[in-house]
Amino acid sequence: MLSKTLEFYRIADVSPSDETVRKRSSSAEILVGVFVKTKDQDVLLPCIQGVVAGFNEGHFKPDSPVLDAVFQPIHKLDMTVPSDLKENAVILRAVAAIAVGELLALPASAEAEVSDKAQLAATALVSSLSSRSPVAEIHLKSILDALLSASNAVLKAAGDERRRRNLDALEALTEIQTSEDEDADVWERVKAAVADAIREVHRNDEINREELETLWWLFARHSELEDKPLDQLSVGETALTAGIELAQRALLPPPKSSAGIIKRATEHGRKPEELGSVKLQELADSWTAGMSAGFSSPSPDALVAAYPVLFPVTATCLRVFKDGKAAKTMREIKELTALSATHALTPTQWGQQIFREKILQRVLADRRP
Repeated sequence: MLSKTLEFYRIADVSPSDETVRKRSSSAEILVGVFVKTKDQDVLLPCIQGVVAGFNEGHFKPDSPVLDAVFQPIHKLDMTVPSDLKENAVILRAVAAIAVGELLALPASAEAEVSDKAQLAATALVSSLSSRSPVAEIHLKSILDALLSASNAVLKAAGDERRRRNLDALEALTEIQTSEDEDADVWERVKAAVADAIREVHRNDEINREELETLWWLFARHSELEDKPLDQLSVGETALTAGIELAQRALLPPPKSSAGIIKRATEHGRKPEELGSVKLQELADSWTAGMSAGFSSPSPDALVAAYPVLFPVTATCLRVFKDGKAAKTMREIKELTALSATHALTPTQWGQQIFREKILQRVLADRRP
């Protein structure tokens, strides 16, 4: 989204000069390259946390690698930018947002590593932004809305492609012909085509299995985490366990229909008065040890410690489950997650949010070395 540099940079300067816009755009372009070359946990994920919650909100130490990674491309092109975080935090946020947006906007035909990072960024942004109240500042709201929209588009395209059944390899196999002279490499080509065909059949089988397992799970209405029928759980427990268990079954990225499946699982058979808004701190009362187990590998505690802004519901529920709802605890949770414990959504919306967080956790688990 280098083309949106002017709009994005207005959180730092409402009327930046053309020279400043050019320099910030170039800095963001350099930062995209850093995203692709470095480990996710070193720059990209902390950077997204900074875009969502700000770089001066207590999530970063002065010597944090991400601060240096974002600052250096800016300083390289504009040495007038102050180095003190208290003075440059908004500039860092603006340039980081431009770079993250550009990563999302790269074409699907880009090299695999770029596409992989774009999907991770999209998954993290959807997890961290989807359930928050709109911010008041108009320019920041525009940035976050644009990033969320782009993230949803990236994941929809990737999810649709992941579920596209095809027989290309099998058709290619049948088209292999030998000449009268018998090509020397014909059997090598046959072996390669057979391997591709086997992978193709396996891929199609995975798509079929996802659909069948999801349909049977929704039909049975039984929670494996709690070992109880969903109808015997509170509506909060149903929402949370439905979100987690559906995320365990989904191929990555998940289909857009997931939100509707969680809605059906949560609301089926419930009275209207059960489906009203619930504060986050009240939802946390529904968290169980089984739900914590559903977030194992990597440990949910490790994820929350590293990226609380990206896992706001998980962070809140784990902390309340462990320490209760003392006023001090609630304040600390808000500082960590940038989400108030009194923030209210319907049980269905909370279930959809925990689904997003579990999907992000699975993505990170798959990326471990």
